[in-house]
Amino acid sequence: MTSALEVIAAGARTPLGLTAQSTAAAVRASLSSFAEFPFVTTSGEPMITSADTQLEPELEGRERLVPMIESVLDEVMQQLSQGSPYRGTCYLLLALPEAR
Repeated sequence: MTSALEVIAAGARTPLGLTAQSTAAAVRASLSSFAEFPFVTTSGEPMITSADTQLEPELEGRERLVPMIESVLDEVMQQLSQGSPYRGTCYLLLALPEAR
C-alpha cells in the first residue's frame, strides 16, 4: 500500500537559519553554530549549544517559542498566498523542542 504525500509549504527557524531555505543551505554547506551559551552545566563547565542568535539567551518557555513559531507560520503563509489556492485537506506538522 502506498500513500501520496504532497508538501505544499514548509517553514523552519533553526540555529542555522531563520527560514527553511536558509537552514537547508547552511546544512548543505556543513555550517555549525555551536558555541558557549551563557550558562554552565551542573558540573560547572560552560554549556555548549546551538541556539537562535536572534533571541536573547535568557528567554525561556513561551517568550522564546512564540517569536520562533510566528516567524515559521509567517514563512508558510507567504508560500501559501502565492499562486492558486490549495483545495485539498491540509495538515500542520509542528515540531517543538523538548521541555527544559
